[in-house]
Amino acid sequence: MQAVVTIALTAAVAFCAACCRSVTQKNHQPSPTLQAVSAQELACLPTDIRLEQIVTYGNQETSVREKLVALHAECDNGKLVDANKREIRFYRVACFGNPPYNYDEIRQREREEIAQLKQNYTVIVFECNPMMQ
Repeated sequence: MQAVVTIALTAAVAFCAACCRSVTQKNHQPSPTLQAVSAQELACLPTDIRLEQIVTYGNQETSVREKLVALHAECDNGKLVDANKREIRFYRVACFGNPPYNYDEIRQREREEIAQLKQNYTVIVFECNPMMQ
């Protein structure tokens, strides 16, 4: 009986390790096309933004690099622009572990600011990491 339990546990651990490895590899290895975009090629990228930073979370995390590739971003006269030559701006929403008393006001203000920016720019919004909240 004990041997059967030991074998079952060993198999479960091996299965979990393989699953974790495949998920990690899927989420963190950019495709060859995405590797083509480098910080040197996008010298106009704001200094506080890194290509490896995660923008969206969920089943498939999306990095700044992946968003910029999808937008066909490039530098044009020192500005980061998309395929339509529309300037790209980044916006970081406030993230909270324990929301403050004025949480709704903060979110409303952020929605308004993002809507205002979207009138003139392509906006990439950094989501909060759900594991940090």
